[in-house]
Amino acid sequence: MSTDVQKDIISMLIEDDSYKNSIEDICDEVIVMFIAGSKTVQGTTTNFLGNYTNREDWREKLHKELDVLTEKVKHDWLNAYEFEMTEDLEFLK
Repeated sequence: MSTDVQKDIISMLIEDDSYKNSIEDICDEVIVMFIAGSKTVQGTTTNFLGNYTNREDWREKLHKELDVLTEKVKHDWLNAYEFEMTEDLEFLK
């Protein structure tokens, strides 16, 4: 019998034979995931800010794309902005 239920990582760890009897091991794995994720975000942010401040050509390209987006939503940012609009931001991607 196949189910299409999506499980979160904690549910999968609880059901895994290596972890199902150890809440401490599950907690350790979750902490490692949070640390790894925050290091990735930190590195990406640092690289972005370094390039943004030191590369005028990048700033110009980024602002050119963002100016078009902000013009579309400036009348009501909270209601007019949709995440799908970021698909048009080729340079930012």
